[in-house]
Amino acid sequence: MIFPLIDRLKSRNIVKAGRYLGEKGYIRGKEGNISASHGYTIWITPHDADIGNLNEREIIRVTGMRVPEYVSSEFPMHRGIYRKRRDVKYIVHIHPPETVALFERVPSPELWEEVKIYVGSIEVVPPLKPGTEELWKAVIEKCESSNFIVLRKHGVVSMGPTINEAIHKIEIMEKMAEIQLDIL
Repeated sequence: MIFPLIDRLKSRNIVKAGRYLGEKGYIRGKEGNISASHGYTIWITPHDADIGNLNEREIIRVTGMRVPEYVSSEFPMHRGIYRKRRDVKYIVHIHPPETVALFERVPSPELWEEVKIYVGSIEVVPPLKPGTEELWKAVIEKCESSNFIVLRKHGVVSMGPTINEAIHKIEIMEKMAEIQLDIL
C-alpha cells in the first residue's frame, strides 16, 4: 500500500524538478521525462508532456504490470533501471544541449576532477532511436556501472537516491561541457 503522503511527496518532487529544469533551460517544450520509485511503485511524467509546466495531478503512478497507455514512452527504461538498481529512487532523462554537443564533438572527453567526484563514472550509449527497446536495453545494461549515462545524439539519463542528486549531476556535467566546448 502506498500512503498518501509518499504519493504526494513523489509527485511534488517530480513537478518541482521539472519546473527547475525548465527555468534553467535544460528542457524545452515536450521533451524528457522524470520518474521516482518507492517499493514496487513508480511515478512518472506522462507521454508528450511539457515537464516544466506539470501539476501533481498529471504525474502517473504505476503499480504492478498494468501500464497506462499515456505514460512516457521511456517508461520501460525507467522500470528496468529501478529493477536493476534498488538504490536508485529518482531518474531524470533530458536533453541538455551542452552535454549532447560535447559528446558529439569529442566522443570520449577527458573528465575534470570535479566531474569525477560529483558525477562519478560516465557511460556512453551509441546513437539509438528514442523510445525503442534497443535503447532501453542499452541504458539498463550501462546503469549497473554508472549513475550518469550519455545517449549520443539524444540526451542523458541521470539517477540517484534523491531528485537533487540526479539533477546536480546534470548541472555539473552541463557546466563542464559548456567550458570544454568554449576552449575546443
